[in-house]
Amino acid sequence: MGGNFYGSGVPEGSGVKVAVNANGDSCDTYNNIFLEPILTNPAQLAFSLQSTSPCINAGSPTLPRDPDNTVVDIGAISYSISQGVINNRLTNLPQTITLEPAYPNPFNPSTRFRYELAKPIHLRLGVYDDAGRLITTLVQGNQSAGTHEVSFDGSGLASGVYFIRLSSVTSVLSERVILLK
Repeated sequence: MGGNFYGSGVPEGSGVKVAVNANGDSCDTYNNIFLEPILTNPAQLAFSLQSTSPCINAGSPTLPRDPDNTVVDIGAISYSISQGVINNRLTNLPQTITLEPAYPNPFNPSTRFRYELAKPIHLRLGVYDDAGRLITTLVQGNQSAGTHEVSFDGSGLASGVYFIRLSSVTSVLSERVILLK
């Protein structure tokens, strides 16, 4: 797998086998291993590591230790997830990822829109110009399941067409908005 790094900003030494991690696996200078991580069920967006994963306890021994006092895992994100349960009943969570139309549209100077997530997911929500250049990132990171609302203020921008783009591991959705001044 070495050498499968693309784009700018890749740290020197990434992807080159030069070391051995805490588990004895070949890795680069940043403790990136060259083995499959063995995830629980990526097709269902379950990206936690299986107990047999070579990533378990394979992180840098110089980092703070895991809660069980072992070497940190690598390639895993750990966080608490709300299940959407109220009074022991599941709430009506969306079944898919959706990006609803902005309102108002056309707008001056601000608009708002909603997106719905069926499951907790890592996503990026950004505003792009008509040439596809990123203008601003509105949301980036882990988001809980349910409905979310975001506002966008275009006060510092010229009149024109912009795109709101929501991208996740499983999909990319976009919405065209028009700023009229």
